[in-house]
Amino acid sequence: MSRPNLVVILMDCVRASDFVGGRNGPAPSPGVAALRKESIEFPKAASVAPWTLPAHASLFTGLYPWEHGCSGKGDLRLRDSAPRVPEMLRAAGYRTISLSGNPIIGPDYNLVTGFQQAAWGEWWERAYRVLPTAPHGYEAASGIPQPSPNRYRTVGRWITVAGQRFPLTLATADGILRHLRTLDEEPSPSLNPWIEPTFRRWVHDTPADTPLFAFVNLIDAHEPYLASPTANGSVREWAREMRVPQDSLSLLSGHVDLGAEDMGRLHTLYQRSITTTMRRVEALIDILRAAHRWENTLFVLTSDHGQAFGENGMVWHGIRVDEAEMRIPLLLRLPGAEAAGTRATGWASPTDIAATVLPRAGISPVRSTGSESLETLLDSDRARPLLAIGDGASWNEPLWKLLSAERRAALDQVYGVAYHGDRKVVVNLTTGAVEAHRADPGSDHLDDLWDPSDAGMSGLAREARQSATALVQPHARDAGAQDLEGRLRSWGYL
Repeated sequence: MSRPNLVVILMDCVRASDFVGGRNGPAPSPGVAALRKESIEFPKAASVAPWTLPAHASLFTGLYPWEHGCSGKGDLRLRDSAPRVPEMLRAAGYRTISLSGNPIIGPDYNLVTGFQQAAWGEWWERAYRVLPTAPHGYEAASGIPQPSPNRYRTVGRWITVAGQRFPLTLATADGILRHLRTLDEEPSPSLNPWIEPTFRRWVHDTPADTPLFAFVNLIDAHEPYLASPTANGSVREWAREMRVPQDSLSLLSGHVDLGAEDMGRLHTLYQRSITTTMRRVEALIDILRAAHRWENTLFVLTSDHGQAFGENGMVWHGIRVDEAEMRIPLLLRLPGAEAAGTRATGWASPTDIAATVLPRAGISPVRSTGSESLETLLDSDRARPLLAIGDGASWNEPLWKLLSAERRAALDQVYGVAYHGDRKVVVNLTTGAVEAHRADPGSDHLDDLWDPSDAGMSGLAREARQSATALVQPHARDAGAQDLEGRLRSWGYL
């Protein structure tokens, strides 16, 4: 068989407990049900960080955040010297593309280097969802364009923040704009609807004997959640849903405190967005089938982090390392549906994707302490514990300015995490506290099992502490790293 096509679909912000097979997960749609039958499922999967930037950098390099240095405690940009999966595949004759609704997966953060073609979204696409083409993109022959002037993004950021504080206004404007754009057609609920047609054209234009590597980020499950008045059949309930504040600055700073009923409404909106995401995954698979490429495709479906809805006092993501924010779905469909229907026993992570796809392309994977081929985890655990970090909140300048001293102390904490067996050990490097919990993605409470006399737990704590310590060591910053902080802020991430 010829070298396989390699396709990685990342469902931004989708947590394991709310995906198919999770405690709160929906019934699988026909296409996702068929995918699961052909795939290996990893019920023990966790991200390496609770937010987009370090998690994606790990996926593209096979390195932990303290190894590649792209985090809130290092550079907000992946170093030029870091090994990259798309770069290696391109050199080996693969045609490569990155399509991302999340603007972080673009040239500003050096996350599209190696892709021959790339396109990425913008902040305003969260409200205006009918663009036929991507707002930003490049092909390797024409070079990587400069980012848009910061003044536009600054204005856009404040409009977005205000809109998320009053989502009824934002949702109403979104609905009007989409209906005007689509006229008599029912507007799609999908964000960045240019992704599927761009992917279809790219697959169609690639010679049949050229193997593909595609990365797609679907951001539908990321806040804000703007529903249509016809989404659940009740305009009154829609208005109630859209009156719930959704801006991260107010919610994380504690200036807005949501009750259980409003938090439940946000969770319901989130679950609907996952259903939309599943339909989009099916559409991408259908494109591969129509091009007669599916049989010889290695297909990965996963997420970069989860989302909290009040569990342990947290909302959204990026701060804590609780299971709601760290546990993610992961499906691996091998060419020819090898090992179909298997449930893997080992812990898995986005870092393992590099070590999985490169050997299938005849390339030796990057040596890393944190990357193992997913295929080796089918019936055995990884050689070392799965490690992860939380990189605090001080890099998030707009949020930082809103926080009281007490709230700063609560949120700006650095964590090291180690998963092994059915245990999760968390070391708080800031306070020195150590906790051990059952590693359960559906758990709403923290059952502290820490026993310092247990040699196994002590070993996990030691590895977690070493990871967190390595994260906060000084890194040589690439030129322009400080300016990237301004761009993150302009997109509402800071």
